[in-house]
Amino acid sequence: MVLFSMLAFLHNCLSHTPQRLGCGCRLPPPRRLLAGLLVGWLVIGWSWGAFTAADSARGAELPPTLPSSESALGRASIVVAGVPARQAAVIVERAEEVRRLACEFFHGDSSPAAWTEPCLVQVHTTTESFAAALGCEPPAAVRGATSLEFVGDRITLRRIDVIIAGADTIPDGLAHEIVHVVLADRFTAAPLPRWADEGLAVLFDDAPKQAAHARDFEEARRHRRALPVHALLALEDYPPDTQGQEVFYGQSAALIRWLIAERGIERVMKCLEEAALSGSHEALARHFALDSPEDFAPAWITPAPIESLAASQER
Repeated sequence: MVLFSMLAFLHNCLSHTPQRLGCGCRLPPPRRLLAGLLVGWLVIGWSWGAFTAADSARGAELPPTLPSSESALGRASIVVAGVPARQAAVIVERAEEVRRLACEFFHGDSSPAAWTEPCLVQVHTTTESFAAALGCEPPAAVRGATSLEFVGDRITLRRIDVIIAGADTIPDGLAHEIVHVVLADRFTAAPLPRWADEGLAVLFDDAPKQAAHARDFEEARRHRRALPVHALLALEDYPPDTQGQEVFYGQSAALIRWLIAERGIERVMKCLEEAALSGSHEALARHFALDSPEDFAPAWITPAPIESLAASQER
């Protein structure tokens, strides 16, 4: 997985706060002064991301939550546009399934209430359309982007842009992106730490994609290129180089899997709620007695097994 950062903008936001995400990052409330356009691309089914408070990088407002196109099709929480109705129906089913699985796993809620503001999933069948939605020319590996808009702690816009390849029925970045939107519901007061946001979303990638992340990290660890623990936990932006980005995703996922294997997802989520407010170091020390680099060694040396939490996708 490759990811890079583009421009940053200063912004004083007291009301509407549009954010473009693929990684679930958000600007900390109540005043979000620094907004940026971050582009990430998926070598393994992930998500492009950026957050911007003014979307001034492309001189335009974020698109509306609901499309005017007659091809839009959806349920209460998910609306799909950009593909024929029959295909849109399949994508809606998959998105709803992932949403339910994610809500059950993270929140213990197997019958989540419908979103007040539905999530638009705009499917792009050409790189030109996808690039126009992102406001830039993305590398070929960029597979999706998520936009969220907040008014205070309330989400008022949910949008996912994904590109679909070849004869696929369902975009390969869909599950990962839906997870970011689900997590955003729980972390409205303060942003989920970046390593945790991506690590949790990777759990819903398919097993081969997760294995590719794991190989990236293991190779980096063998060659002493892994991120120092303090750097991983403190990251607010993505590493600037390709190798660092690949390591970041694999290392974040490895830590998340190990924490869940040790104490379970409920304890992990409680820890992350504290981490969002007080910092990852403090929260991990309190909940898992993880402090020094040596304390984290078991997560790297004896990683937890890889298992996709999303049901198999229809193609």
